[in-house]
Amino acid sequence: MTVDGGGAQATMMSMARAERAELAEFLATLTPQQWARPSLCAGWSVKDVVAHIFSYEELNALGLLKRLVKGRVVRANEVGVQEF
Repeated sequence: MTVDGGGAQATMMSMARAERAELAEFLATLTPQQWARPSLCAGWSVKDVVAHIFSYEELNALGLLKRLVKGRVVRANEVGVQEF
């Protein structure tokens, strides 16, 4: 990663895109049974965890605020998983 102002952000975004691409590639290999398996997050399946990760991807500030209100803050993650 570079340390100069603009280059650092571009490098981090490039790294994030590469990481997401690797994750998507891996997720494409999962069977329906693997998607349904319990995760290390109590009460959540692998599918739920993945939905949680990606459900915040395109939220803007207003969308996040709406999710927090709808989930009464402590249930915001569950709202995101259900909506995804």
